[in-house]
Amino acid sequence: MPDDMKTNIVLICGACLFVILFIFVFIRGFVKSAQFIKAAKENGCTTMGKAVRVEDFNSNDNGQYRDSTVTYAYEVCCETYTRNITFKKHWGHANYPSALTVYYDMHNPSKSMTDFDVQFSYRHQFRLCVAVFIPIFATALFYGLISFVCNIYEFFVLSEQFS
Repeated sequence: MPDDMKTNIVLICGACLFVILFIFVFIRGFVKSAQFIKAAKENGCTTMGKAVRVEDFNSNDNGQYRDSTVTYAYEVCCETYTRNITFKKHWGHANYPSALTVYYDMHNPSKSMTDFDVQFSYRHQFRLCVAVFIPIFATALFYGLISFVCNIYEFFVLSEQFS
């Protein structure tokens, strides 16, 4: 099999894998979050969460990045729930709101989201990396596998011709 044909097959497979992962891993995260918040708004399952505890810490050795983990407390049916959100800041202290809107599931109020969960966060960056790097790795692996199989096939065909 010529190298051009192998390359084309591998690139087509890699592109298909990228599209599938981009749709089902990256975009699906945004859609599920938006659907959860929309359903909570329609059912009136929103409340205000107030910052009750803040923990500041350096996320690397030289103090270049600062993380603030803020615990927000919100109340549903006279029961208090908490939600932790980490805010990151490059040099200095992270800015965070003292109160924010919490959207919760009416059947399970401990399951909640905020507007910060829908924004482009580190979780979404991780999903994007999965959608990009897995197809690249799989494409390289698949190309090596096709080359290996073709070389073995050619070896046996050539060895039979000279026998």
